[in-house]
Amino acid sequence: MIPQQRCHQFKCCLIELLMETIKCCQITLQTADDEVVSRFSIMQQAYKTGIKGFVKRKSSTSLLIEAECTEDKLAAFIDWCRQGSEYIKTKKMEVVDSDIKNYTSFDII
Repeated sequence: MIPQQRCHQFKCCLIELLMETIKCCQITLQTADDEVVSRFSIMQQAYKTGIKGFVKRKSSTSLLIEAECTEDKLAAFIDWCRQGSEYIKTKKMEVVDSDIKNYTSFDII
């Protein structure tokens, strides 16, 4: 009886895990800071929160981030980007939903 209960619990946990909603969005940040330090800081935060995707320089004054993860972690990452950090001073930010691409890592491009 006990092994069947454990099996049932495992199946329920697995189903809950598979049902977590994955989202992808593009974040455009305009900053006044050193772009290299900003991109590295974003990559570090993505690693900490389990975000997959990339960050790249869009122009001399802005960065493009494509971020993919569960909704709750993605929301926390977006909030972090909005607030900035000691290395990132966000002047303007735009977030647009995007198609899921199944990223396996987070990279600086």
